[in-house]
Amino acid sequence: MRMLSKVAGRLALWTLGLSLDLSGCGISDTGLDLEQHAAGEGGGSGGNTDKPTPNPEPTEQDAGAPPTGGIGAAGGIGGIGVLPDAAPPTPDTATPPPVPDAAPPLWRAGRIAVAVGTGGRRMVSSDGVVWKGKEQDVAGTADSDRTLVSAAFARSRVVAVGGGCSNQVCRPRIMSFNGATWTEHTAPNDVGRLTGVAFGQGRWVVVGDRGPALTSDDGVKWKGVTQTSGRLRALAFGKVGTQDMFVAVGANSLRIRSLDGLSWDHMVEGPPGPGDKPLALAGVAIGGGAVVAAGDGGRRVRSVDGKTWTHLAGGGERLHTVVFHAEKFCAHSSNGVLNLSSDQGQSWSPIATIEGPEETLAVGRLDRGDVFVGGSWPAKISSSPDGVGFNSASAEGENAILKIVLAGP
Repeated sequence: MRMLSKVAGRLALWTLGLSLDLSGCGISDTGLDLEQHAAGEGGGSGGNTDKPTPNPEPTEQDAGAPPTGGIGAAGGIGGIGVLPDAAPPTPDTATPPPVPDAAPPLWRAGRIAVAVGTGGRRMVSSDGVVWKGKEQDVAGTADSDRTLVSAAFARSRVVAVGGGCSNQVCRPRIMSFNGATWTEHTAPNDVGRLTGVAFGQGRWVVVGDRGPALTSDDGVKWKGVTQTSGRLRALAFGKVGTQDMFVAVGANSLRIRSLDGLSWDHMVEGPPGPGDKPLALAGVAIGGGAVVAAGDGGRRVRSVDGKTWTHLAGGGERLHTVVFHAEKFCAHSSNGVLNLSSDQGQSWSPIATIEGPEETLAVGRLDRGDVFVGGSWPAKISSSPDGVGFNSASAEGENAILKIVLAGP
């Protein structure tokens, strides 16, 4: 049924006469506008209810989880409130980045794609087609504390984070990769499962089920940060407006920012529009001076300062990830439709794709030039030169691929 619905959806878009310009995420914006901006749009996983959730939220409130009430009435869009923080919001100045006490390690590979997933799945590819170095700790797609959920590359290393929950106890996991060898690192157990990682302002920053969780100057030694409650799902770093910042998003449309990765402010939580159901945001990307968050129900929302969020958009199935490439934001839905914005998230055009990814997407330069590499549930990987026409997905074992990142000089 899932496959039939996907095919039907794609045929509908094609038969409506959707115009395509296959020029690498520089796709024509003249396609049919299928966006829905009406209030009251529902959330949901958008067709993914027939598979296990690789990163389910605990059914009981974790220690340090967000409070159930107290959303204010001021700020935001469509009645979104700003939650009171434990301390007043920090001013728009960042803590100076740390001075590294040693040169970063040498990267022991060329330009490669790195994939991670359930059971500690790890593998690499120089072209996004042929995958090597396949490793895993536990077989299968079940949630376990060996799972790796997210990864990022900086300073000659990939840092991958994750973990899992059992009997309401959630444990973290952190690994690093130098292009040749994976190394396990110790993380404080009280931070719970980790879900997002990024590098900026001279430090690594990790978020998780209980909010901002850890920082590290070298990707090896980690220390906890004062946690701001909230189940976070994704993290990005870049210039938003005139300032470099980290932006994290998560459950119940949670959005929060930090200028230095240590102090977090302007936390906004709640349905992004009047009449909306609670929606989880699963992806975030920064580019062109804007930040765009995306998630359940095709929800997209943007900000140019990390404080106020505007240009609410929705409709369609879940958006697992969003990337910025060639001055455009690209968000692939769970049924393979590409949502494209060339004006920093102010407007969007849906484009039908061929074998488009459902779970994760990375874009950047590999040996054969710029390439989109995507993963679909549970363990299928496909690649594309333009983000529209993907090659036939190849199955890469039984463990699900949850994150792909491009790494190297």
